[in-house]
Amino acid sequence: MKVILDGLGGDTAPESEIRGAIEAAREGVNLIIVGPEKILKKRLKKEISKKIEIYDCEERVEMADSPSEAVRKKKNSSIGVGIKLLREGHGDAFVSAGNTGAIMAFSLFNLGTAEGVIRPAIGGIIPRKKGASILIDMGANVDSNAVQLCQFAIMGEVYYRMVFAKTHPSIGLLSTGKEKGKGSRIVKEADKILEKAPINYIGLVEGRDIFMGTADVIVCDGFVGNTLLKSGEALVDFILETVKEEVKKSPRAILGYLLMKRALMKVKKNLDYSEYGGAPLLGVKKPVFICHGSSPPAAIKNALKLAERISRDGLIEKVTGAIEESLKWLS
Repeated sequence: MKVILDGLGGDTAPESEIRGAIEAAREGVNLIIVGPEKILKKRLKKEISKKIEIYDCEERVEMADSPSEAVRKKKNSSIGVGIKLLREGHGDAFVSAGNTGAIMAFSLFNLGTAEGVIRPAIGGIIPRKKGASILIDMGANVDSNAVQLCQFAIMGEVYYRMVFAKTHPSIGLLSTGKEKGKGSRIVKEADKILEKAPINYIGLVEGRDIFMGTADVIVCDGFVGNTLLKSGEALVDFILETVKEEVKKSPRAILGYLLMKRALMKVKKNLDYSEYGGAPLLGVKKPVFICHGSSPPAAIKNALKLAERISRDGLIEKVTGAIEESLKWLS
């Protein structure tokens, strides 16, 4: 089992990628890093001969690049080359902290969708009161129809079972309220279809349920999911920074902060996306994992380990099988 890493993907590339790769390799992950050979050889040293191979590539897809333009003009970029290596069987999964739209475009163009899948979706792990949930879609599709939302539910259910070993995870469809008749026309239509699905569908859920653990899998379109994800990240940073600023105003508050510091750090760790690594692009023919652009080395390491484990456990085959089975009730 070998994981291909985009060495030029993230905001701080290749630094975070190199450090994350070294940590993952030391924990047993076999890797190919696609990036500038001179830099990588100098930094990786002993790890090269053990667990890490290098595929020389110096072209990068920038975060501001158009996905369609990247596919046409940057075929030799680290994303393009990495996914090509995946397609040709040189590795078993691909991980990148690069341009999400470009990763999806290259994946669709080079790999295609799994049998029966209309559109792939990003299924990411998010923290909650106890444990974690999966939010799907987190940004691959900004406008989805009812059948696509139902397919997201199926793929999210498969992924949750694989990550958390839970036989019947609960599925909730995000809406403006739990009552029947709430939400957009598409949400109402998807709700009716999911009611007859042979999965543990608990119905509509609302925003306040996401972090309380009401459902194991939260289904929404990519516009809502991506907005929710980024708002949540910003809120955590805002709260922690506000606490720090307020503490500075009072010596008594500083003492209280010191007493609470361990608990606050535990809260921060529980809410830190780097604890979960990357999010898979569910529905394509090969395992592709997308990391946050600002992923630190810990997030890269965890994404590589997750990609290896889930790929070994047969992610693509299980998603394809579940989608095929859903055709009996989804039509």
